[in-house]
Amino acid sequence: PLNILTNKIDLLNSNGGGDGTINSEFELPVSEMNTEGITVTFWYRPRFIGGGVFQNILTNEKGEDIGLSIFQQDFAPLQLRLGGAFIQVDGTSDADSDWSHIGFTISKDLREIKSFRNGEFISSKEVPGKFSINEHIYGKYKIGRTPLNYFSNFRGCLGRISIWNRVLTESEIGEDSGKGLSSDEGLLACFVVDPSSRSVLTDILGGAESISIPQS
Repeated sequence: PLNILTNKIDLLNSNGGGDGTINSEFELPVSEMNTEGITVTFWYRPRFIGGGVFQNILTNEKGEDIGLSIFQQDFAPLQLRLGGAFIQVDGTSDADSDWSHIGFTISKDLREIKSFRNGEFISSKEVPGKFSINEHIYGKYKIGRTPLNYFSNFRGCLGRISIWNRVLTESEIGEDSGKGLSSDEGLLACFVVDPSSRSVLTDILGGAESISIPQS
């Protein structure tokens, strides 16, 4: 499936970026949101570097506990943080150098976050009722890095990254982890590897700028 998802380019490398990284932002405006929620899916292969470093994969955080962030600490499970709510993806703490398909759904109606790995449901977490989910999921996102100083840039490999303006079902996420979801209903952005470069993710919907991550 990875070859299909990445236009037969087997991986996108990141050396953590540094000052030379050109990570373009993409925006999830309030006007694009419905009342249902969102889904984020991606293929990734982490590379742990020791020292308990937190590596960021995707974030729109503007400050501590403000926004959405997907990140992983060395030899700890991958996590999604939405405001002060956390959910982990069990089975990813020993995923160093292994490819995994990851899915997160955030239901605004049910105030619930769900996590998936390789098409299988992993866990769910209730979102506290004290804050607005909309306020945390809209805004400008960065892939592979963050402006916050307590996270490092991502140092592994990424395949396809998709952001949906709806909550995908478990069967749809399973299909996405295989040959890819056949329907693009609610798809806001889909970044795949540019066939001319192993270090560029291009939004095939054309709504966001390309994202460049230097090869390691």
